[in-house]
Amino acid sequence: MKVTARGVGTAAGIALSASLLLGAAAQAMVVSEGEGEVEAVEDFGTSTVVSGLEHPWGMAWLPDGSILVTERPGRLRMIRDGALVEEEIAGV
Repeated sequence: MKVTARGVGTAAGIALSASLLLGAAAQAMVVSEGEGEVEAVEDFGTSTVVSGLEHPWGMAWLPDGSILVTERPGRLRMIRDGALVEEEIAGV
């Protein structure tokens, strides 16, 4: 599946994706094959793209570059032009 976005939405989407994937982890662990060894990987970081989300859970990019974000409590929110839209999307 190929996902594309344009302009500011692209940068915000990539940064938000990275934040969601890495935000919950204080430290990533890598298991080497065959020997069962575990070593810490500490060469990554996170960046906050938007605040005000409660447990962001899933994302979908829209053709205009906006991002729909679901929150674990069941709300649907939108990020437009790199900023979180105040009102949640109702009726979903």
